[in-house]
Amino acid sequence: MDDQLLKDIVLELKGIRLDLNTVITALASINTEMESVASFLDKRVIWNNEKVTVESPDGKTLFEGRISTTRRFSPS
Repeated sequence: MDDQLLKDIVLELKGIRLDLNTVITALASINTEMESVASFLDKRVIWNNEKVTVESPDGKTLFEGRISTTRRFSPS
C-alpha cells in the first residue's frame, strides 16, 4: 500500500470513530431525557432501541411508542 492510501484509510477510520461518538452521545442524551420523563411522571420509562414504554409503579403499561430520529413520540 502506498502512503497516501494509508493516510486516506486512517482519515476514514477517524471519521467513522467521530460518527460513532456522535451516535453514542445522542443515545446517552435520549436516555437522560427518558430518565427525566420517568422522574417527572413518577413512572417507569423503559427505553429499548427506539421503543419507549411508560409503566405505572404496579407494572401496568400506560404508553408505548417509538422515538423517531427527531426524538418525537409517535403512537405505536
